[in-house]
Amino acid sequence: MKILFVAATKNEIAELQKYIVAEKLENRAEILITGMGILQACFFLHQKLIQNSYNLVVNAGIAGSYLPEIEIGSLIQVYSESLGDVAYESPGGHKSFFGSKFMDENTFPFENGKINCPYYLLDVKLRKAIGISVNLVAGTPSTISFRKTFFNAEVESMEGIAIFFVCKLLQIPFIEIRTISNMIEERSKQTWNIPLACKNLNNFLIDLLINLNQKKWTFEQKK
Repeated sequence: MKILFVAATKNEIAELQKYIVAEKLENRAEILITGMGILQACFFLHQKLIQNSYNLVVNAGIAGSYLPEIEIGSLIQVYSESLGDVAYESPGGHKSFFGSKFMDENTFPFENGKINCPYYLLDVKLRKAIGISVNLVAGTPSTISFRKTFFNAEVESMEGIAIFFVCKLLQIPFIEIRTISNMIEERSKQTWNIPLACKNLNNFLIDLLINLNQKKWTFEQKK
C-alpha cells in the first residue's frame, strides 16, 4: 500500500515525517506540504496525483471546533466539507450561491452544496464531524454564528474541501483526519493548544501508517 499524507504546513506532521525517514518507509508513504489555503492545496495535490499513484490520500492537520463537546486535542474524521466563503450578503441575511442560477448545488462532486467523503476506516473508532473550509478564519461573533448555522459547521479548516474536490474528481480514495487546536470563538490565541493537537495527530498518523501496512486496519467505501 502507498499512502500520500497531505498537510498545509510541515509543523503539523513533523513527527510523522521523522518516523517515515527513520523506518525507511519512503516506498510506503509520502508527504505533500501544500501551503495554506484552498487554492494551493488544489493545485499542488492535483499536480502530485497526476504524476504518481497512491492507494489512499490522507489529508491531515489541525482545525478549529465550533462545538464545546469536540474539545481541544480531540481527534476526528471529517466526512463532509463545504465552501465556507461561497456566499453573499443581502439585506435579508447571507445567501448561498448554490441553488441559484450561478452554481448548481448538485454538480459533481457536490451534493446539496457539500462534498462528502465516501470512505471510512475500519477497526478504529473516530468521531465524525462536518467540516467547513475557508479562506477567512472565523474570529468574530457574526461570522461564527453565520457559519455555524448556515453551513451546520462543526469544525473549520483552510484546505479540507480541496482534497475532497481533487480526489473525488480523480477517483482516488481519501480521508480527512484532524485534531482540534482551538475553539472557534472571538480570536484569542492564548486558549489555543497547537502542540497538543499536533502531538495527538502525529501519534494517530503513525499508528495509521503501521496498521494499514500490516493490514490490521483497513478502509472501505460506503455502500
